[in-house]
Amino acid sequence: MHELSIVMNIIEIAEDNAKKANASVINEIELEIGTQAGVVREALDFAIESAKTGTMLENAKWLIHEIPTLAKCISCGNEFECADLFTPCPKCSNPFSDIFQGKEQTGTMLENAKWVIHEIPALAKCTSCGNEFESSDLFTPCPKCSNSFSDIFQGKELRVKSLKVE
Repeated sequence: MHELSIVMNIIEIAEDNAKKANASVINEIELEIGTQAGVVREALDFAIESAKTGTMLENAKWLIHEIPTLAKCISCGNEFECADLFTPCPKCSNPFSDIFQGKEQTGTMLENAKWVIHEIPALAKCTSCGNEFESSDLFTPCPKCSNSFSDIFQGKELRVKSLKVE
């Protein structure tokens, strides 16, 4: 259950930043989680309840918002909400798109300081030879066969949107 390690990282980072702001209690934390982030909501809720005991977040309100996955068609440029990488463009039916919301895992809080919460590298699978490799975007060519078409199957987002402390 990787949700527990995600929650433990969130708690550690939130407490570190709250202490830097001379806060003793965190009253509220707001998270944004991509719908394709690979995070099971029930497991996340269980991990929060298990991990927050004895921390500055023990009595905090946890606000969790889902972020829709958005893609841009590589053929016509249409931007659309998609269920996964295989959702065809609703405008031209092209099956290839670049997901532009849902890859990074960053957070901001307390004077917009940025940090990594739980980084999962973007992994792609070549549509030609099946090779799996790290990819910065959908257009990274396969290092094995140089094919330009791949499907990103790992590397989605989870963000801390805000933190209220006292």
